[in-house]
Amino acid sequence: MKLNLKMMLYAVSVPVVFMAATCIRADAQGLYSGLTVNLPYTVSVGKLNLQPGEYLIQRRTDSPFLAIYGDHGRKFETLAWFSRIQITPSSDSAVVLLHDGDRYTLDSIRIQGEGEGYSVTPAGRQKADKTEALSHVTLHASLVRGK
Repeated sequence: MKLNLKMMLYAVSVPVVFMAATCIRADAQGLYSGLTVNLPYTVSVGKLNLQPGEYLIQRRTDSPFLAIYGDHGRKFETLAWFSRIQITPSSDSAVVLLHDGDRYTLDSIRIQGEGEGYSVTPAGRQKADKTEALSHVTLHASLVRGK
């Protein structure tokens, strides 16, 4: 009888712990599955140039990459490596571009209400460009709610 009780407690506790961990993880990732942004310019992401248009950007689960999709989220375009940055929580989601002459490069992403953002510009590029006159262009982005 004692062994059956232990097995029953184990059988009940494992799924409960798994469900609790899943809920905590889902809450930590927020209630969105990505964000959409309309790029009015050709934007460089690594060695790839994204043509003007609407894009879906999603953080890859358990990975330091953002997936970028074109054609309203139907066509995979590229992966962008990111590092987390601390920011003041924003009332809007935004995609920030680095503007250098006639060139635009994906710089960072802010998610509405979060105190953490994603920096995409490699640190070496930022340091090399500090001597030049650079500006940032902030584009409004819309959250895509999770399913």
